[in-house]
Amino acid sequence: MGRISNIKKTPIKKPFDELTITDNYMFQAVMRNVKNVKPLLEMVIGKKIRKIVLVDTEKT
Repeated sequence: MGRISNIKKTPIKKPFDELTITDNYMFQAVMRNVKNVKPLLEMVIGKKIRKIVLVDTEKT
């Protein structure tokens, strides 16, 4: 049977200019501000959004 490892993986640090929306830090930075969220979501779904309601951020 396989062993389960308790080793925590250290996140890889990237220079800021290499971050993309798929990196957790950049995703949270964009999604934290309604001025950023609305245009991004409209671009992704291809529709205009009337209102954005922010909810609590991710909890650890």
